[in-house]
Amino acid sequence: MATKIKILLIENSPILIEGTSNILRSLGNIEISKVVPNCDKALTLLTGYAPSIIIADTRLVGYQTAQFINTCKEKNTSIAIVALQTNFISQEQLDLFDGTISIEDNIQSIQSKLKTVLSPETEKEGNDNFDLSIREKEVLVAVAKGKTNKEIADELNISIHTVMTHRKNITGKTGIKSISGLTVYALINNLVKQEEVN
Repeated sequence: MATKIKILLIENSPILIEGTSNILRSLGNIEISKVVPNCDKALTLLTGYAPSIIIADTRLVGYQTAQFINTCKEKNTSIAIVALQTNFISQEQLDLFDGTISIEDNIQSIQSKLKTVLSPETEKEGNDNFDLSIREKEVLVAVAKGKTNKEIADELNISIHTVMTHRKNITGKTGIKSISGLTVYALINNLVKQEEVN
């Protein structure tokens, strides 16, 4: 029997909690293991709890999207964060998430989107024809050296939001989500030397 994929849902609407839970339950190996009403509670919970996916209602994340995602990724680099789009949110903010589910999506669409989020490398299978920009390489090197998003932003004189966008692009191009995986990638491609890596 396959292991259940655990989801942390950030939602405070009883209707959306029930509806989302029912839809995910129907997908078989996915379950909502915890529900919290806001981002602060989610961040507190992540100290001792490691879900595969966080589904966050965009109403509740608000303008703190970049800060929230950054903090989650620092606590757990392998976690996927999916927007549950219940209100208008700019494309720039949506792009920070690993995926987006709309409240208008059907079950098949939700299933497909969650599968993509859980295994983005399948989209990149057999496709090594990608190039990282100079700035993306600089960000990748800093990540491999163990620097936080804030340290990278300060070093490269860019915003944390821009750092996160570059990291998302790096993950999209390489199909690698974990810091250890990105470090190995940087070493293999001679972007960083072994002695520079923590």
